[in-house]
Amino acid sequence: YGIKSSVQGIGDKQFNYIFKYDIQAIYDEEAEDLEEIYTFLDDNKAEKIPIISDMATIKNKKGFYESVSILSTEKADSLDDYVRLQDRRSKEIYKLDSQGIIVSEKLAQAVDKKPGENLKLKDSNGIEHSLPISHISEHYSGHQIYMTNDFYHKLIDEGKKNNSLLIKLDQADEKELRDFNKKLRSKDSIIQTIPIYDLNDVLDDLVESLDMVVWVIIIISALLTFVVLYNLTNINVSERERELSTIKVLGFRPKESLSYIFRETFLLTILGILIGFIVGRLMHIAIVMALSPSSVLLDPQMMPLSYLYSALIVLAFTFIVMFIIDREIRKIDMVEALKSID
Repeated sequence: YGIKSSVQGIGDKQFNYIFKYDIQAIYDEEAEDLEEIYTFLDDNKAEKIPIISDMATIKNKKGFYESVSILSTEKADSLDDYVRLQDRRSKEIYKLDSQGIIVSEKLAQAVDKKPGENLKLKDSNGIEHSLPISHISEHYSGHQIYMTNDFYHKLIDEGKKNNSLLIKLDQADEKELRDFNKKLRSKDSIIQTIPIYDLNDVLDDLVESLDMVVWVIIIISALLTFVVLYNLTNINVSERERELSTIKVLGFRPKESLSYIFRETFLLTILGILIGFIVGRLMHIAIVMALSPSSVLLDPQMMPLSYLYSALIVLAFTFIVMFIIDREIRKIDMVEALKSID
């Protein structure tokens, strides 16, 4: 259940919490009718922020090349209205400055870099650059780099102009966003639009495929729990048939005979659950890191309900096993069990 909670919900976190904008519009930076786009956006009461959108390539720690998106803006103070840059654990909000870049968490993991170290990348022209990392930001889908326009012009391409807009519509539903996107895309100077709902759909498809794997793991784990509990309890009863027969001869009722075994099993189950919380948490972190695709960060946080569901499943199987074992204890032949071994 920990893996399931890590897989589910990353789309909502990425595209409703981290990304606050609705559409990214990439336009021809040399177009002469850009005022028409701004007029259209103003008429539709759309908020916007101009950015430089670019692509680059990094070499990960395994030696493979991966694509990276670069976003820079001259309005660093306004970017928080469109993209939330923060630490995943402490929730500290980061601001762009001229001291370095902010990179997504999965990108930092891919290149094994920390704040204060330099990130090497090749820009869209194949030129290599080394950029200092200021912060690592919470991010679940894709490799992303954020910086100011001044920093971009200084270290990557001094002649690059704004070529994209992040657009936000107030309280628009998906149908209204689709209609707006269709009209925006029809403008001559617009090269491409990237609606957030399309990105969300792509991530949902990926999560759905991972979800099938997770359900297989849950079912196999549940069956393994049942088999282990049954075998251990059955062995315990088989080895103690003489003791059980003795207490039955002494007048113990069937429920009292069952409790003779059940108390031990129940205490061991509780102990196993508590140890399982600790070991399971460590395994959860390892599996999430191994299961996540190269450019997707599965949420390593585990919800409290995951602990609760896991404990309830184990307890449920414990009671089912004891119900089965109760029938086995009732079938014990006391005469045969108490015969002398000699």
